Amino acid sequence: MIEICPEKVRLIPPSDSISTEKLSHGGTITTDTCNGAQKLRRIIVEKVGGMFEFDCMNHLRNVWFGGMEKALTKDMNVYLRSSLEDIDPKLRVSASMSAIICAVDKEFSLSANYPKGHGELFLEWMREKHPGALLMHVERASGSRQDLYMEGLMAIIINYPYCVEFLDEMLRRPLQKHQKASLLQRNLFVALTSSEMIALARLLSILHISVCMPLRWLAGKTHELSEYDEWGPMSLGRVIDTLEKKMIEISEDPVLILDEEYMMSLFKEYEDKLPPMKEYMQLIYHKKKDASCCSEIWCYGNAIRKSSKELVSSNTEDGQGY
Repeated sequence: MIEICPEKVRLIPPSDSISTEKLSHGGTITTDTCNGAQKLRRIIVEKVGGMFEFDCMNHLRNVWFGGMEKALTKDMNVYLRSSLEDIDPKLRVSASMSAIICAVDKEFSLSANYPKGHGELFLEWMREKHPGALLMHVERASGSRQDLYMEGLMAIIINYPYCVEFLDEMLRRPLQKHQKASLLQRNLFVALTSSEMIALARLLSILHISVCMPLRWLAGKTHELSEYDEWGPMSLGRVIDTLEKKMIEISEDPVLILDEEYMMSLFKEYEDKLPPMKEYMQLIYHKKKDASCCSEIWCYGNAIRKSSKELVSSNTEDGQGY
């Protein structure tokens, strides 16, 4: 502190005067959203009292989308019940988008970390069959990730036509007597050829680029924005209020979610107040250069621009509406 900010050293009290009791005078306690951290926060608040509680905004959006995933998976299981009952249970097909994201990572990850996957073969196939095509690297699904549900969707919605074509060729190959078709590939072929599941991925991808990404930027950059409109951590409460208002409008008129202008300007009022945020949005949605699978440079920005146009279109390339 003396080396970095010598002028602020005086703001740090002596160690013998630091006490949690001082938090009772309008102090704020911030934690992430895991059970252990939440319990610790409750204990401290109960013991000290007179404190404000604040959730980590970088985790909170994942809690919202996690709840959404549970609700949508439940609804899709009901909607697709008859179809799921007709599928061989050995394939372990479900209406869970998280399960599909994990399976896509195992089969198509270019790092080829899963022994039964075919990521390296898929890359060679792409170079031969679709040279120069835009291909997004799939999200790592190993471990416990709160953000996997939203972060893994873009690769699915961008890559799935190539993935289905690849799986079709692989499953049509003649097999030796001792060989069996890959259960992982059969599982994915069923899931990725379901118009209902692709429609769900499309819906969630719209929410990812219009809601998740701006919120993630604000959560990570708020500490650098104090010079703009007296912006600070508590200002994110206004962002949540705005999001709630927009979500209510969408619930009353669901067609709005296919309105590109509306969805891509959910947080426009904050873009106007925060020049760095406006610059970020312009960079992501308009300025980043293209990349192809041949160069092995995975450009997120170009995929987002491609998606923001195609996701809100009422029809896919083959004319089938979702």
